[in-house]
Amino acid sequence: SCSYGSTEGRPQEQIRWLTEMGLLNDGVSILDVGCYDGRFLSLLPATVRRIGVDIDKPAIERGRLQYGHQGVELIHGDFDRFKLDNQPDAITMFHVLEHLPNPVATLANLRALSSPATRLVVEVPILENGFTNDINGFFSVQHMTHFSRRSLANALARAGWVIETQLEQPDYNGCRVLCRPMEAKATVAGEEKDCARLTAYIQHHQEAVKTVQGRLACLAGADRVLIWGGGMHTEFLYQLTDLFRVSGRQ
Repeated sequence: SCSYGSTEGRPQEQIRWLTEMGLLNDGVSILDVGCYDGRFLSLLPATVRRIGVDIDKPAIERGRLQYGHQGVELIHGDFDRFKLDNQPDAITMFHVLEHLPNPVATLANLRALSSPATRLVVEVPILENGFTNDINGFFSVQHMTHFSRRSLANALARAGWVIETQLEQPDYNGCRVLCRPMEAKATVAGEEKDCARLTAYIQHHQEAVKTVQGRLACLAGADRVLIWGGGMHTEFLYQLTDLFRVSGRQ
């Protein structure tokens, strides 16, 4: 299994926010779930006990060599089964939960590892912020689980967490929540609104694809097209438009 690091610039904003929330005070322990090679942890204050876990064994091994001398502790293990020798004061999961097939199992394991004072920070893409003109859309093939605000709250509640604070990240379709443990597990009602929102989103995405297809019409007479970039965005152009289906085009 493999993982990948965070987008450039995100760690600085995340660290500022964690500091404002009082989660990086001297002497606390912080667990980063989905830590990749531990780079994010290495940027945290040295006065904090920094622990990370990831399923990517090569990344963990690289991180131990690169950041171990800084006191960063890295664990290779499955998120829904790994164990700790202490109860962390704070747990972070920045854009990890959506990549998991069973997010509730992971959240429940984190709850079992926590004390009543532990705080959990989760950030995921949510459907409400997915109404963009990007044809790769909300339902990215990189994500195994997709959330709305309500389904995120439900997943957390089923695992024994309740949301205290919520911060929207609309510039990249994110929703960040700060949670505390709760005794009774519960669910949040209102699936009908999510179904209506999903229908509206699908219609919106279809219109976005139609708009892109219309803009590509200017290439109708071109024998060759040069795409600057590539990768997954090119794959979406291939799957959702006729850019690659013009006879004789290279």
